[in-house]
Amino acid sequence: MTSLANMPGHPGVVYRALAAANGAVVTRDALLDAMYGERAWCGDQWTHNRLRKVISSLRERGASIYTYGRHGWALGVPQRVKLAPVQRRILLALHKTRGEVVPYEQLISTGWPDKSLRNPKHSLRVEVNRLRVNVCVDIRAVPSEGYRLLGAAA
Repeated sequence: MTSLANMPGHPGVVYRALAAANGAVVTRDALLDAMYGERAWCGDQWTHNRLRKVISSLRERGASIYTYGRHGWALGVPQRVKLAPVQRRILLALHKTRGEVVPYEQLISTGWPDKSLRNPKHSLRVEVNRLRVNVCVDIRAVPSEGYRLLGAAA
């Protein structure tokens, strides 16, 4: 696979960007920025199609690239993510609402039903960020209200 990293042009740039992420998901925007320079690509359909073709060509050459829905791509085989019980409860509460805002207090009481926390909003924010990174879900904060789950997981 090291020969893929030495490829010229866009395939080499994309492969190196994916390899540098060490298995983490790399967003479409980040890959397009690597290909064309930061925001030089203007988000048009041609550049998105070009990226898909580059990903396909890398796969044809033997790169193990996994697609994470609309979130992006990662190099390597996806790993099963083990969630902590608090993360599982929070994700389930967000999933049940189908994209509606779940208030902070409800998520805190769901995540930690038998504990009183010193700083509950901070603890919730930490667990939500862990879910965003480890599970690659689109959880959006709604200021002064709570969180909502967007995308295919909702």
